[in-house]
Amino acid sequence: MWVERPSLDYFVVLSAFVPYKRLDLAVEAANRLRVPLKIVGSGSGQRELERMAGPTVEFVKPGGQGAVRELLANARALLFPGEEDFGITPVEANACGRPVVAYRAGGACESMVDGETAVFFDSQTVGDLIDAMHRVQRLDVDPARLRLNALRFAMPRFRSQIAAFLRSHVGSSVSGLARGEG
Repeated sequence: MWVERPSLDYFVVLSAFVPYKRLDLAVEAANRLRVPLKIVGSGSGQRELERMAGPTVEFVKPGGQGAVRELLANARALLFPGEEDFGITPVEANACGRPVVAYRAGGACESMVDGETAVFFDSQTVGDLIDAMHRVQRLDVDPARLRLNALRFAMPRFRSQIAAFLRSHVGSSVSGLARGEG
C-alpha cells in the first residue's frame, strides 16, 4: 500500500500475543516515552499486556489485509522486539514503505539492512529498544528503497530462485515451478 504522506504519528506492532515475541518491551518502551503504540494481534498474553499498557498504547482488532496495510503504511515504524526464524512482518512493513526497529537476531538480520530498512538493537531490554526508537526517527527513510528490499522476498522471485537451485542441484527440468505450476 502506497501512502503519499503517511501520518507517522505512532509506532505499530503486528504479532501474536505470546511471551517469546517480547511485546512487553514494546509496551514498556511506549509507556516510558509516552508515544502512541498500536498493537494488532491476539493471543494468550493479551490480558497481561493490557494490564501493562499505559494511556498511549492501543490494542487494535485485527482487520482485513487492507486495514493492516494502512496501519503499517502510516506508522513511524514497526517494532519487532522478538527473535524469529524469519518473520514476515518486517518485510510487510518495508513493502508499505515503513522502516523497522528490530532485535538483532534471527531472520531480521537476513531480511533487514541496518541503517537503511531497519534500526537494530542488541539486547532485549527496554533501554536498548528506546534507543533504537530514537534512532529510527533520525533515519533517512526512502520508501522506494524499502519496497525494493521487500521485493527480494516476493513469491515470483522465490519461485525463480528455487527453480534455479533445483536445476543446478537436481539437474532436471523444473521450469514449471518458476511459473507457479508446481
